[in-house]
Amino acid sequence: MSTFASNPAPSAAAAGPVARKLIAVASGKGGVGKTWFAISLAHAFARNGERVLLFDGDLGLANVDIQLGLMPQRDLGSVFDGEITLKGAVQGFEAGGFDIVAGRSGSGSLANLSVPRLAELVTEMERLAAGYDRVVIDLGAGIERTIRLLASRAATILVITNEEPTALT
Repeated sequence: MSTFASNPAPSAAAAGPVARKLIAVASGKGGVGKTWFAISLAHAFARNGERVLLFDGDLGLANVDIQLGLMPQRDLGSVFDGEITLKGAVQGFEAGGFDIVAGRSGSGSLANLSVPRLAELVTEMERLAAGYDRVVIDLGAGIERTIRLLASRAATILVITNEEPTALT
């Protein structure tokens, strides 16, 4: 697995202190260790004494909760169903010392959200970020609209890949 950091996107850099807290973890394809890296990064920041939120932004096939062995009672699906606010979806992960917002595992129901709904999510995520030192966003694989929109708000984007040709194209 290799990692490459990009330069801050102009829109994110201009957004101010909240954007600087956001770190998007992306990949061109699945199975390269992106979610594992995002979890490890959140854990490392937390061990350094920072208040950290790990946001499962893989709206197609969320799995942060699965990798952490959690069975969340609240997730992004509950937010979009109008049952809770995004802040209400935050859950502590004591073993890692950080908070998470779980996606909806095993369901692609959030993958095709409208642009206005995605924009609402981004706005709420930025509000939530104000209460944290770092927000690590585990994005889905690829470059679909949802991934680009979530990544566009982060001042730091890390792309996780490996040596397979399919991971680089």
